[in-house]
Amino acid sequence: MKSPTFTGADVTVVIPAYRADETIARALRSVAGQVVAPARVIVVMDGYDDGTAARIEECRPAFEGIELTVLCQDRSGAGAARNRAIAEVDTDLVAFLDADDEWMPEKLARTLPLFDGSGAVVACHDMTVVDRNLEYRTDGVRHLRGVGDAYVALYKRGLIATSTAVASTAAIRECGGFDTTLPAGQDYELWLKVARRYGDRTAVLPEPFTRYHIQPGSITSNVWRRRHCALRIAARHGPSLSGRDCNRLGVIAMRAAVISFEAAVGHRRHRRWLAAVAALALFPVALVDVLRGEDRLNKPRDATGFHGNRSSGGMSGALQRARGVADAMADRAQDKNRLWWEELPMTYAEWSDSERIPRTRADFEAIRGALFGNSPFLRECFSFSARAGKEVLDLGCGSGVTACAFAEIGASVVAADLTQNAIDIARDAAKAWDVKLRLARVDAESMGFADDTFDCVFSWGVLHHSRDTEKAFSEVARVLKPGGNGLIMVYHKTSIVYYLKGFHYLLLKGKIFRGHSLKSVQQFFTDGYYHRHFTGKDLRRALEDAGVQVDRILITQMQKKILPAIPLWLDRYLKARFGWLVVAEFKSPAAQSVPPSIST
Repeated sequence: MKSPTFTGADVTVVIPAYRADETIARALRSVAGQVVAPARVIVVMDGYDDGTAARIEECRPAFEGIELTVLCQDRSGAGAARNRAIAEVDTDLVAFLDADDEWMPEKLARTLPLFDGSGAVVACHDMTVVDRNLEYRTDGVRHLRGVGDAYVALYKRGLIATSTAVASTAAIRECGGFDTTLPAGQDYELWLKVARRYGDRTAVLPEPFTRYHIQPGSITSNVWRRRHCALRIAARHGPSLSGRDCNRLGVIAMRAAVISFEAAVGHRRHRRWLAAVAALALFPVALVDVLRGEDRLNKPRDATGFHGNRSSGGMSGALQRARGVADAMADRAQDKNRLWWEELPMTYAEWSDSERIPRTRADFEAIRGALFGNSPFLRECFSFSARAGKEVLDLGCGSGVTACAFAEIGASVVAADLTQNAIDIARDAAKAWDVKLRLARVDAESMGFADDTFDCVFSWGVLHHSRDTEKAFSEVARVLKPGGNGLIMVYHKTSIVYYLKGFHYLLLKGKIFRGHSLKSVQQFFTDGYYHRHFTGKDLRRALEDAGVQVDRILITQMQKKILPAIPLWLDRYLKARFGWLVVAEFKSPAAQSVPPSIST
């Protein structure tokens, strides 16, 4: 294939954008500020628009003389978005930029001339990585300078970051674009395909012309997912090392070692020390997986990306399948949270049941019986009737059962939840009991209600599932009226369940050898994508920091005995100190009097 010749600005910039309202303007400004301007910029809106489109339009005046095109598609992932844009490109060259990254002004001016008569099909350079308050420069492209075989060099180490790359449009198309079946590492796999097809035709600049931002909850920050996909890619491309001037087994071993080391570094950055050690210790497993081939790596796995011994059924299997759906379909933290609960809405049915959605009045009565029958606190201590005539927010309404209980005694109730499934179920519950609920699909971390709206905020086992629980607490304090009161239940960290079940999975089921900690292993027996656990002191401090006055903290548990075959007095004693649920009753600092909700 003839190499394209650089003639001015014959390049299109491709930017995939998903929920990029906070970063897209920075990325676009860096393109508009190039010393050598591109001919065209294509932004692909990948699904939900959170204001990104408006930010793009605000930047449009800066693109005088540059064609700015915005395409929209259903949520399909960054690879599919790039492929969509590549199909529209009509220039010889295409440059890639992620919506949360940015270029230095000389990026195109220094990169485009590398194609002029050189035979290059890809040009790239170093970058500056920005990870929260930490910045550091990568110098990986030096490993591509003067190498005998670019394919072998790229296989050993993923040396090309997509936001640094400019490539021949024809070469990208001929290689099939980005593989959308990979949840991560699509760019690395594409550059391997290009190097395999075109050989040593990669031009490099050992200078950082891109600032690469790592966002919390992004694909880059999901260490186990990246590890698993990197192993898949290594297994897929390993056979192509045969016949090249290299020690195939040695190169594959080095790649497996690099993947293990990068996973360990990622875990260390997030202070997951045990997972970091496990990532290194599992190097032999990684090597065997790559040598056995991609088919083995495509088998069902647990959330860490390891082969699981669990069956496909049961509670743990259901929880992990929901997590897998969330990981596959979302990049951002709260989106994962929402998708988990869309997959497994809270209906008090067994997590593994195939029929979990209530349909009839009898179904809702069964849910009410399960909730109150298994909760001594709600049944014996909490007074729904004290909220008669009040404005009540049931935050995280789930099945709608508690919201309907408030409505039945004459409260004016807003039933709010993060998921559409919960809103639909709560609507059906209201119809079943013939009560009126106002339904609101909201994020507890940013509810949208006016200040001082509710007399009472009730949240039973919900806010510990939010990505930023403290932010949700602040929202509760904001919407609570002066004189208002509330109740929040979250999981108790100093509990028998937390430690007994945690160590059971960690030690007896071997999760410690798969990189898990006592905190992360909770995902195998605890509902939700996130599940924070608080001590009583932690909960009191967090609520007071949010701006409410905590009246009391109580520890409780479900009806079933906390340990089998113990006397009733001991069961009560243990539940009051080491139960799995910690309840906080609180009020607005301006409150003059609050009806008691604990029986005396």
